Amino acid sequence: MSAGDDAPLGFVLHPDATRAVRVPGGQGERDARVIGYLHDPAEAEIIELAADRSVAVRMADGELYPLNGSRAQLDEFVAAFAEYLDTGPRPTPPTVLSAAEAAEKLAQFRAGMIKPRPAPVPERSHRDRVRRLRRRLATAEKGALKRGSWWHTQLEQARDDLI
Repeated sequence: MSAGDDAPLGFVLHPDATRAVRVPGGQGERDARVIGYLHDPAEAEIIELAADRSVAVRMADGELYPLNGSRAQLDEFVAAFAEYLDTGPRPTPPTVLSAAEAAEKLAQFRAGMIKPRPAPVPERSHRDRVRRLRRRLATAEKGALKRGSWWHTQLEQARDDLI
């Protein structure tokens, strides 16, 4: 997966670990390895803890936010969100016009020569997309969706059509 628009929710995951790190734990430091980043590697890294192979987001200030019980489950969650995003309505690209072109279009619109285009219809309804997303996430790892978790917040935003 590459950076930019190809990164669902900003997750950029590497096929292999990039480096070993130490993170604070309950009884001292724990070994982990960096497996990706969230939006910007300087702000948030995705790490896999060596002891139990669970994955978390490590913020620049050292704060850890648990994600999933394994890398495979994280991969499934990211893929599920990618499918959710890919099956939604396509964004309409902006139209750039000069002042003269805009004035001409406006005159044509006012004269009734141009009719507004209908809104694009998504491949699936939003309700169906959210239902499929929730089902796929629960199948992969239901525990990662508990209230207050990282993924619960993302699922709420999907439900409210904010992402």
